[in-house]
Amino acid sequence: QLENEWLEEVIKSVFNKYNCIYGYRRITGEINRRFNKKYNPKRILRIMRKLGLQSVVRRNRHSCTVPGDRNVTDNILNRNFTSDQPNEKWVTDVTYLELETGKKVYLSAIKDLYDGKIISYQISTTNDFKLVQDTLLKARQA
Repeated sequence: QLENEWLEEVIKSVFNKYNCIYGYRRITGEINRRFNKKYNPKRILRIMRKLGLQSVVRRNRHSCTVPGDRNVTDNILNRNFTSDQPNEKWVTDVTYLELETGKKVYLSAIKDLYDGKIISYQISTTNDFKLVQDTLLKARQA
C-alpha cells in the first residue's frame, strides 16, 4: 500500500513533467529507468486510471496536398512526351531546393517537349499560385 502511494506521487510528477503527453508505457519506462525498478505496465495503468490521468493523443500530421478530383483535367498527352514542332506541348513542375542555410526555395519551370528546352522558370520562397502564374506569364512573353 505504501509503495502504491509512493508510485502515485511519482506517476503524477512524471505525467506533469512531460506535459500530459506520456502514456502508461512511457511512464513505466521512465520510472523503471530512473529508479532502477521493474514495474509492470499494467500496474502503472491501473494507478493512472485510479488517479484519472490520461495522456493527450497527438493528431497525425497529414501531407500538404489536398486529395480529391477537383482539379483533374483530361489526359491530353496520353504519355506521348514528344512533339513535332516548337511550342506545341509544354510541361511544368514545381520542386523545392534546400539551401545551405536550411531554408527552402521553390523552383517552377516550364519545358518545351519539342527540344527539351526550358522556356521559363521562376524561383520563390513560397509555393503558391503566384509562383506558377509568374512562370506562365514569363513563358508567354518569351
